[in-house]
Amino acid sequence: MRLISMLTVLLLACNCLAVCQAVEPNSIETLLDQGRRLQQYGDYLYAARVFRYVAQLSTDSLQQAEALYRYVTCGDQAIRILGLRQVISQAIGLTTTFDELAAPFDSIGIRIRMAQYFESYYVNVDTSTRQILATRYSKTPWGELATYDLIENELSWDGTPLFNDPHIVVERARAFHLRYPNSKLKYDVHFILGRAYQDLWSFFHKGYYKDMLTDSERANPDSIRLESIRQLETAKKNRRQLQKRSWTEADDKLLIQLREGQDTRGYFYFGD
Repeated sequence: MRLISMLTVLLLACNCLAVCQAVEPNSIETLLDQGRRLQQYGDYLYAARVFRYVAQLSTDSLQQAEALYRYVTCGDQAIRILGLRQVISQAIGLTTTFDELAAPFDSIGIRIRMAQYFESYYVNVDTSTRQILATRYSKTPWGELATYDLIENELSWDGTPLFNDPHIVVERARAFHLRYPNSKLKYDVHFILGRAYQDLWSFFHKGYYKDMLTDSERANPDSIRLESIRQLETAKKNRRQLQKRSWTEADDKLLIQLREGQDTRGYFYFGD
């Protein structure tokens, strides 16, 4: 089965090269479809090359948007595979580093770097593709996905979170609901809002963080708690419609703590 998969990827790559030699509208769609299949098979490097090529060549905004979104997510998905390859390399006595494994992605504009934010981890340090999608292609499904990603995952140039304040998460989540009121991701955004408000509730219980609350929040902290409950209950009630999240036993415990007015202690969008 593994040999068959490798042969399939090789054949797809050959087909992609053939299509690139004479590109017409139908050929671009064929190339995009083959890129999808390469991404599905886990050949993220070659798939990203295909998607970048399609984004540059196509004149169709929907094709451009899909190609751009898939291009950037190939970088995200490659991190797990590169990490596994490094572990295997070490196990069989090779000295290949993660940076060496990630180097081919640099050649196509995908920067995978180690970030330091309470711990070390690798990230796809992309600071522009999702922004372009969220603005220039905001009316496409791919622009919608990029806008959702940016609610809580925007990065700085060095790969660390660009913000460390749940207020910004709240602002972006509410903006998403206004822009995409019928989105399939709307209940995931309720889930995010519930967690962000619980962070603010937790601020109230730590005197040295109270200055991060607004005047109205300090004057009426219970409104924060109640809003967190409202958002989380909406997510729980519609948990079968969550697309990127899953409701867990830990979320049930968090909801109980909030209902009882307890300090929930932990943070989702703030590092103390």
